[in-house]
Amino acid sequence: MSLETKDIQSMAADFQSYQKGRRLWEQGRVRLYRTDSFWKGEINLQAESEDYRVRLKLSGDRMTEAACSCPDFIPARGLCPHCVAAAFAYLKRYNGATAEVSTTPAARQMLEQYSRQAFSRAMAEQEPEPVELDPVIHLRRRQWSAELKIGRKKKYVVQDLLEFADNCLYHRQTEYGRQLSVRHEKEFFHAKDWPAAELLIKTLVSWRQCLEEGKGSSRLPQLRCLPLNRSNADEFLPCFEGRTVTVEENGENRKVHVVRRDPAPVLSVQQCGSGLSLEMETGLSVLQGEKGLYVADKENIYLCSEDFSREAGIFLVHILTRTFPEYGRLLLSRRDVGEFCGQVLPRLSSFLEINADELNLSDFEPASLKAEFYFDAPSPGCVTCEVFHHYGNISFNPLQPGTLPVELCRNKGQELRISSVAKKYFRYRTEDGKLQIVENDGEIFRLLTEGMAEFASCGEVHQSEAFQKITVEQEPEASLELSFLDGLLEMKLDLGNASPAELRGLLEAYAGKQIFVRRKDGSFLDLRTKKLDRIAELSEELKLEGKKLTGEPLRLPLYRAAELDLLAGKEGVRSREFAQLIRKMKNAGQEEFSVPESLKGVLRDYQKTGYSWLRQLDALGLGGILADEMGLGKTVQVIALLLSEKQPGQQSLIVCPASLVYNWENECHRFAPELTVCSVTGTASERKEKLQEPADVLITSYDLMRRDGEMYQKMFFRFLIVDEAQFIKNWKTQNARAVKSVPSRTRFALTGTPIENRLTELWSIFDFLMPGFLYNERRFREHLEMPILKGQDEHVSGRLNRMVRPFILRRLKSQVLKELPPKLENTVYSKLEGKQKKLYQGSALRLRGMLEKQSEAEFHKERMQVLAELMRLRQICCSPELCFADYDGESAKTEACMELLRTAVSAGHKVLLFSQFTSMLAILRERIEAEQISYFQLTGATPKEERVKLADRFNRESEVQVFLISLKAGGTGLNLTGADLVIHYDPWWNLAAQNQATDRAHRIGQENKVTVYRLIAKDTVEEKILQLQESKRKLAGQVLGDSGLPASRLTREELLKILEET
Repeated sequence: MSLETKDIQSMAADFQSYQKGRRLWEQGRVRLYRTDSFWKGEINLQAESEDYRVRLKLSGDRMTEAACSCPDFIPARGLCPHCVAAAFAYLKRYNGATAEVSTTPAARQMLEQYSRQAFSRAMAEQEPEPVELDPVIHLRRRQWSAELKIGRKKKYVVQDLLEFADNCLYHRQTEYGRQLSVRHEKEFFHAKDWPAAELLIKTLVSWRQCLEEGKGSSRLPQLRCLPLNRSNADEFLPCFEGRTVTVEENGENRKVHVVRRDPAPVLSVQQCGSGLSLEMETGLSVLQGEKGLYVADKENIYLCSEDFSREAGIFLVHILTRTFPEYGRLLLSRRDVGEFCGQVLPRLSSFLEINADELNLSDFEPASLKAEFYFDAPSPGCVTCEVFHHYGNISFNPLQPGTLPVELCRNKGQELRISSVAKKYFRYRTEDGKLQIVENDGEIFRLLTEGMAEFASCGEVHQSEAFQKITVEQEPEASLELSFLDGLLEMKLDLGNASPAELRGLLEAYAGKQIFVRRKDGSFLDLRTKKLDRIAELSEELKLEGKKLTGEPLRLPLYRAAELDLLAGKEGVRSREFAQLIRKMKNAGQEEFSVPESLKGVLRDYQKTGYSWLRQLDALGLGGILADEMGLGKTVQVIALLLSEKQPGQQSLIVCPASLVYNWENECHRFAPELTVCSVTGTASERKEKLQEPADVLITSYDLMRRDGEMYQKMFFRFLIVDEAQFIKNWKTQNARAVKSVPSRTRFALTGTPIENRLTELWSIFDFLMPGFLYNERRFREHLEMPILKGQDEHVSGRLNRMVRPFILRRLKSQVLKELPPKLENTVYSKLEGKQKKLYQGSALRLRGMLEKQSEAEFHKERMQVLAELMRLRQICCSPELCFADYDGESAKTEACMELLRTAVSAGHKVLLFSQFTSMLAILRERIEAEQISYFQLTGATPKEERVKLADRFNRESEVQVFLISLKAGGTGLNLTGADLVIHYDPWWNLAAQNQATDRAHRIGQENKVTVYRLIAKDTVEEKILQLQESKRKLAGQVLGDSGLPASRLTREELLKILEET
């Protein structure tokens, strides 16, 4: 009998604790992080809720123990809220309980609004016709206002617009007369009228906010007419565009059309004494909105265009909002006539009809402005400018107030522009009215390169002889000469007309981000043309300074070749040897190298390219990163390299994670049996002895490398290969330091993720491959990593990419799709150690002794017991926890599996993880939860309907990364094409059944290639089963046939062979 809700309630301290605990669970504020099953059905679970730790022990429907770190927990009282929440979390996960959720207020409000909306639509459909709103616009000289009439055929005046808005806001039903009752909702109004109602709602809300803030009266006023002003005219009047509305003016009503076009008013200009009289036709009214102008005449209300509003709006507002007798008339004195005719009238003439009778308005236009600028340089660090304005025969300096004429009509717009240019380039003025720059080379350079053109556009420029000597010249030309000699690069700078000392000064200016250099003679060199940009960048990257820039050739490492080639550009001069070197580096992988005979039929085309790439870099004395995506066969490409360079007395070293040591050994035996391979593992003395063996290839782990560093430092290796190079991504670790200290001729790194978190990880790998290539760590961080991470500097990121590109080969599955088989299969080996190894050996000896004592007849009679013992061996290979409840050691295969999972998940893969033992899946589940990897699980206990739902969700939801599946339960009948990586944790007797499980992902609908990993414990019954399967495949085709290799068909001799040396 299992735990139920009523059991939790009965064990709670009180009903309040039960309710609070249930709410914590419903709100997701509890997390189970460990659940252990024990003998006789006891369960220990640990959880966390509100930062308190909870521990419960369950036995059937009883809770035998409970503890919580919260201050409210008292064992004698019963369960606190956190214990209740943890119990419900367990109940949900393992018993399928469903939380009873209460509807939140927000959700209830949402449902009510939808219900009310549906009701309103239904009611509106029963109405004969929608309600209409008709405005009445009241026109006054200085104020427009509007009232509304509401109704269908008969209209009623809305006595209070704010009350109307309040009714709309709260959807009230209101009567306006005995024959009109209106429900104030959008569905009941004509569509063309509702925007006006929304404007009134906004006005109401704004008015209420003012009251709440204590502005004005404490109560809302009664508002029959809405004043139209700058803030609401742009919203209200366009609501009635294209309609006929009522206008009231001077007590009389008339119908007008609301139209979106400009009026064509007439402006009369007449002589009036010494000035002018400006008069407009009567009968016009104007309102200025925030965005536009609105004009009313006898027939229309005009919604004016943006241009009309901008150019004529100011004039119309001033002339048409005056009271009698000034309405429609403005007077200009003789002094202001010129400004009006010169500045205002040209803008009005495009929109108004100008009637000047016999007046020639051009006679009233002021004299045009002519400006002159006199530049001088009284000393090397000082520049002055004297400004003169000329209006006909009148001239003056605007910076000397005493010289300004009083009666002159001036061009204020043009004078303002000249003043703005002057202030832009000159911050100071002298007492005699001159603009001045003093001891500021930056301002002088800016004036010469930018300001002179602006001053020339404003008037006539004059320059003194001293000023003309301050010239701006372009920076000198320089190019690179590159050659390749005796294994080193040789670089020489062609300085053109510049001396080495001058070039050093220029490069220092570049480094300081300066845009000019001022010479001793006062002239400027303009650095904005970037002619020396490549040289400056090269100087920065290689720290070229001092005597290095004397024009003598500079020797550099070979790995700088590609970088120098790009920096030299088209102008650079390259020797024939250097050009050949660059061609080889660019074509690395394309130049064919002879593949070892035994691998010619094994390597696929893209692997041959990778092999050639490795060979080419090696031939040049360089290293690199083989960064192919997981599953593309980096291992076999390296094995081909090692085999091609096999020579007597020459050793290579492979360093990899401990879980991959035996996998490397097995792959070497498989693809290159000609190579003698030694895995340097075991005790310290055993490892020391193995290092003395004359093997072609040594394989060790990072951990053992760290321990045996002194021995490796005394050796020299042809190749030093680091697999899963992210293990040395932190340059401060002992792993990285140990590996980097081993002497070798050529180094390569293998990793599918060269960069996981920080760019310094890439630096650390290259520091192993080619020390100094990416400079020291501090300089790399300051000059490359930080600008890229903080400033998203594309120039710097491009520079880094340019540097490392020749030394990284990265291929994705999608890029080599045509070269890939439908399915890539790999075997990952792990070796039992410590307690796990002892338990396995003891169980294997017991089974072997049993078999050796049995006759063939006894074997057949006791077959079930034999198979049970064999199952026990396989469980120990998976994890001894499956057989021994008190086992507290590690499992080699579990660690290998978790490492594979971490790598796959970080690379964005979705994984199917199969095991025939559901108890093994439980162990893996806890590890996955500890890693915070999202997952689903499917076992025989999962209902069939739930299985399909889980499969569908796994295919659709990118967040779920791992699917734990019992082989029997999920091996058939499911479509799991969302996965592209399959792990078989333990080998299945029937290989056909195992392949069927793989085909859950590898089937029609799969858009990605599928990689399959089989996890095998080395030197155990698992490895022997694989070997026996291979022999059966060759001899009788039994393994890959439909029948597979059922355990029940194994003979006594086959079982004894399996147990040999395990």
